Amino acid sequence: MATNETSPAFPPPPWYAAHSKCEGVYDGEEHWAVFANHCRGVIADVEGGLTPEAKAKAEFIARACNVYRDLVEALDFLLKQTVDLDLANGIGLTDGEREARKKALSALKTANGQAA
Repeated sequence: MATNETSPAFPPPPWYAAHSKCEGVYDGEEHWAVFANHCRGVIADVEGGLTPEAKAKAEFIARACNVYRDLVEALDFLLKQTVDLDLANGIGLTDGEREARKKALSALKTANGQAA
């Protein structure tokens, strides 16, 4: 089910947060940015200069993107090994399991760029 390939427009992780300064961005102001590993370029500039809030945003973006594929694959695997396996074996789901499965499938669709 998981089809979470990185768009060709973006280099795949790992990404990291670091200081950036570019003449054409924020009037040359130093700021935090998210970079692709192995010198593959800037992924995103983060507004806010060198504030702790801007640093936290850049670190969050990098961390979330770095674990995205693992989280999507883990959720997909969890579904296949639990409620989907039960359904395939004719075992009914509780209301809570049905709701959890619905939410998980919606999250996977969204993560894969599909309408939920």
